[in-house]
Amino acid sequence: LDDRADYISLLSESQRNLSNWTIVGGTYVNYPQSVDEPFIDSYVGKITATPTGDEFASITAISNDIMNLQDFNKYLRTFSIGGYFYSESAYIAGFEIGYQYTDTTSGQNVTHLKNYDSIINSNWVFISETFDTPPDDSNMRLVFKINFIGGSETEDVFLVNGISLGQWSEEFSS
Repeated sequence: LDDRADYISLLSESQRNLSNWTIVGGTYVNYPQSVDEPFIDSYVGKITATPTGDEFASITAISNDIMNLQDFNKYLRTFSIGGYFYSESAYIAGFEIGYQYTDTTSGQNVTHLKNYDSIINSNWVFISETFDTPPDDSNMRLVFKINFIGGSETEDVFLVNGISLGQWSEEFSS
């Protein structure tokens, strides 16, 4: 490689597409309209919450397997996950972002999420977190969760853009 590379994304554009994710508590569609998204050449997904009468509700999105945890550079010791989120609803309570893998000993899913309380609406907000790389030999999945106040008469709609995964990428995730 003769060129200087400041950041290499560990996600392909197709891995950002919500058609490759499991969405619980809502439905998704591709969102081709421009809404001043931060990454104009990257996928924008629109998630609409399943109507609920519950006081608090959430939408959870889990990607397909992204990569094996052993494929991370062990000397860098950490990895970062980030993304831009937009709420069309005034009833947003916060976002959570992280990852999940299956523990090879117990067979149980292990999920690590970082919560960010937020009251933003009609504005893009960047959410990211740096995690220590676990020693497991298992495939990882990315996870984000949108928490909101349920039971409203209005439709709860959220947009996602620029989901990222990288190592030593914090300067590009803030």
